[in-house]
Amino acid sequence: MFGIGFNELALIALVALIVLGPEKLPGVARTAGVMARRARLAWNDLQSEIQGDVDLQAIKREFSGTIDTVREAAKSLENETKNLHDKLGEAAQDVQGTASEIEASVAKTIDQLRSAASQLDEQAGGERDDLRVAAADLRATAERIAQAEEQRCRAASESDVNAVMSPAATEVLSTASAAGPDPDLNSKHDPGA
Repeated sequence: MFGIGFNELALIALVALIVLGPEKLPGVARTAGVMARRARLAWNDLQSEIQGDVDLQAIKREFSGTIDTVREAAKSLENETKNLHDKLGEAAQDVQGTASEIEASVAKTIDQLRSAASQLDEQAGGERDDLRVAAADLRATAERIAQAEEQRCRAASESDVNAVMSPAATEVLSTASAAGPDPDLNSKHDPGA
């Protein structure tokens, strides 16, 4: 361990026997053995601690690569989240633009129905009750469409932008367009017919 061979040990033992004498030599030998054992244990502890530090450094090197990979994945995920947020914002703006166009179209249709009702009422001139009834029906239809559109707007602002047009407004519009102008009303009003 320290580079001491058998010859050196024999010389040390002979010097110890001469200096200490035969009475004290066994006690000193025991004490030297205990000290040698403690020194050996301390040396073994030091070696295991150094080995543990070396292993710890290897583990740190291994995990530093893993930590870098996790950081890169986190950055990538953050970038993807930002891109998705931007795309959702653009989609929401598109939906709002489409909703505004539909609202304008419905408002224009309502105005056209009211205008047609007023024209029929003017053409009736107090002579044709049938035309007045048709005009009243057109006004009522326009009002139902307006109410349905107001309900849709309230529902869209309260719930979701995806509710573009209410089913009630769609139904009223399809009923009004399917009915079309009544040919009997035109023939009753035309004095030449």
